[in-house]
Amino acid sequence: MWEKGADEVEQASAAVRAAKDAGVKHFVWSTLPDVEAISGGKFHVPHFTDKAKVDRIVKEAGFANHTFVIAPFYYQNLIGVLAAQKQADGSVGWTLPLDPTVRSIHMGDIAELGNIVAGAFAHPRSGRPWRVSAPRRRFMSLQ
Repeated sequence: MWEKGADEVEQASAAVRAAKDAGVKHFVWSTLPDVEAISGGKFHVPHFTDKAKVDRIVKEAGFANHTFVIAPFYYQNLIGVLAAQKQADGSVGWTLPLDPTVRSIHMGDIAELGNIVAGAFAHPRSGRPWRVSAPRRRFMSLQ
């Protein structure tokens, strides 16, 4: 997504076609909500919306099973590129580009994702998408 000239929809479409041509029976797609649709076009978040656009392509490909995984915001993001930064007033804190009406963020440990996807393979639902996400037991309050 972040690479210059990258087109996630085009790349994902090629991956879906290749999987279908290879006889894959269960396709797992890591997706995110369509922010543009949800916000009525107010917010442009291509790394979310482009993933959501691929959902239809996966559905229409005709895999015996397909699973959409919606991962949480990982705790690990806060020690990487989104780590606390020195603010203009000299304090250190996080500056996250969030809608001010958001009061919590669904968060999880990246190490949990493998078990979630394994569960989708263990319990496929023929012909119907199965949206799964990390356990909703962890939240970071923004209040």
